[in-house]
Amino acid sequence: MEHMGKNRNSIYFRIIGIAGCFFLVVQIFNKSRTLWRARNFVNNQEKRVQQLDRERANLEEKREFVENGDYWRREAADKLGLGKESDFFVDLPKDVPTESGFYKLDDPGEPANWRKWLALFVY
Repeated sequence: MEHMGKNRNSIYFRIIGIAGCFFLVVQIFNKSRTLWRARNFVNNQEKRVQQLDRERANLEEKREFVENGDYWRREAADKLGLGKESDFFVDLPKDVPTESGFYKLDDPGEPANWRKWLALFVY
């Protein structure tokens, strides 16, 4: 009888040992997976930081360009129609006289110039 108790105890110890090993393997697997996810997260964040650094450098470059006085003079000339004293402008009339009467530059019946060129090369 005593011999049977030792076998039963050793079986319990083996079952507990196997369960403990299984538990450790599962824990190691979970920790490894968590570490892998954290590493991916860090890599993605590092890429994002590099992207934001490039964007910041681009914006700094644009800011320096905009703070330049020449930029504002050029924008004023383009947007407001202002120019230097040496600049001159030609004001074309809306209607141009021709032999057969007046020709409107913005004639809606006349196809656009780009359509004429397209027709010339495509058709």
